[in-house]
Amino acid sequence: MDIQHLKVFIGVVQQGSFAGAARQLDLTPSAVTRAVAALEATLGARLLQRTTRKVALTEAGAAYLERVRPLVEDLDRAGEELHAHSGQVRGTVRVTASVAYGQTALVPLLPALHAAHPALEVDLLLSDTMLDLVAQRIDVALRLGPAVDSSLIGVQLRPVRFRVCASPAYLRPAAPAGGPGPLRMLALPTAGLPHAVDLPGPGRPRRSRGRARLAGAVDGTGLAPRRA
Repeated sequence: MDIQHLKVFIGVVQQGSFAGAARQLDLTPSAVTRAVAALEATLGARLLQRTTRKVALTEAGAAYLERVRPLVEDLDRAGEELHAHSGQVRGTVRVTASVAYGQTALVPLLPALHAAHPALEVDLLLSDTMLDLVAQRIDVALRLGPAVDSSLIGVQLRPVRFRVCASPAYLRPAAPAGGPGPLRMLALPTAGLPHAVDLPGPGRPRRSRGRARLAGAVDGTGLAPRRA
């Protein structure tokens, strides 16, 4: 069903003639005639009685007009409302990120985002677990590392480089006064740094969370990958 054909049919009824509808809709009279004929062919019923002097609704046409005119008016209003809001970002967006990245990189941006788009609501889910985006109705996931699900659409926002950091107290046993050469003997977590577990020496705890690894690096009991 062509919506334009419906609008032409309603225009002919309102104007009382094909010529009047053509002027109102900025169409040629022949285009108006073809639109009404196409609508009648689709419905398999005559909607208008045409004479040389006037156009009148048939019984079927009157019944059809009563049903479709409110629908067309609702469509027009919906389009007008959409255009009215097209310049404003609104709604709810669900975003997930790791705890450390969300707290340090995303949370500080929220006040400025709210000031720029007050009608936008951000539902921020911070978790170091890979959440099910479909089941949890998540719109955007920000992760540090390679893509893990080929069924999702992934875009690299920026490259990220990491340094492996430790306190002087942690490095001292492996770094004699002769220089840093022996440091390469340390068990450094070089693969998959964003999700790596540090590999401390005997008696030192293992930590699997970013902030916990950072705390271990500060207190001299472990290593921590940090963005360069």
